[in-house]
Amino acid sequence: MTLRNFFLASVGVFGVCLIGAGCSKPVPPAEPPITQGPEATSTLQTTLKTLPFIPGDSFEIWPPGVSSSSTGELPVRVLIDRFAPRNHAGLSWRLGSATGSLSQIDLAQTHILILPAFWTKGSRDLVNAVSAIWLTDDAYQAVNLTQQLILDTGLQEASAKASIKKMVPGSATMWDRIVEQIAVAQQKTDVNFVLGVERIAWPIQNNGRAETVPAMRIRNWFGEMIVLDDRDNPMILQFTFDPKTDTKTVDKSSKAFLALKKALSYRIDTVFTHLALQPKGE
Repeated sequence: MTLRNFFLASVGVFGVCLIGAGCSKPVPPAEPPITQGPEATSTLQTTLKTLPFIPGDSFEIWPPGVSSSSTGELPVRVLIDRFAPRNHAGLSWRLGSATGSLSQIDLAQTHILILPAFWTKGSRDLVNAVSAIWLTDDAYQAVNLTQQLILDTGLQEASAKASIKKMVPGSATMWDRIVEQIAVAQQKTDVNFVLGVERIAWPIQNNGRAETVPAMRIRNWFGEMIVLDDRDNPMILQFTFDPKTDTKTVDKSSKAFLALKKALSYRIDTVFTHLALQPKGE
């Protein structure tokens, strides 16, 4: 199964609702898949060296620039159904009344991702050929050992255009300009090529507690990713769509580009875990 097939299956409804454009405000689920521990009201900040996941843990995906205190927007609530580090995972998600699931997410070998903007309602089997929002073990080790990586988000695929047009009405002309820039860039380099790693500390909320985790800031032509620096859970905590386009061709301050950026970008800064977490240095 190719990534092209995944884009052809994407109908864009999830992406549109995620950015709050072209759909009514979703109704909060009666029983969201979120579990909070007794320490949920604590504001003590600690630094973690790992963030282990087990089935039943959950997290929230937010559009860029939107926080849990914002009004009128809801996060995508994601429940971990299966999680075998360096092997495979499965998840289910909910956004208002819309639900879906991804099974057989590869955590071992692939360098292909399917970003949340392209998740679709209903059940979807990734047949251990595609990851979702994790680096696989092979990709994680490559970027750690060599600071180089090929990471394919599929945004360069011709079939991505139809999905993006449905997500962001009126974006076709802007996307065509970006596609032109992709073709120019591909003559000089692989647009999926990642070179260099910046080690950083990244803030998250875990069970309502402010904490920081070790993370890696990496970038390819399409934008920047913040990846949890944990071999057993290298979650991509944030993706910011920020392609290296020519400013004369693509106006990044335009309404059309900003709508695309909001649709394709995401961040995860709220998690709910069951296992006791170990502070860094212990």
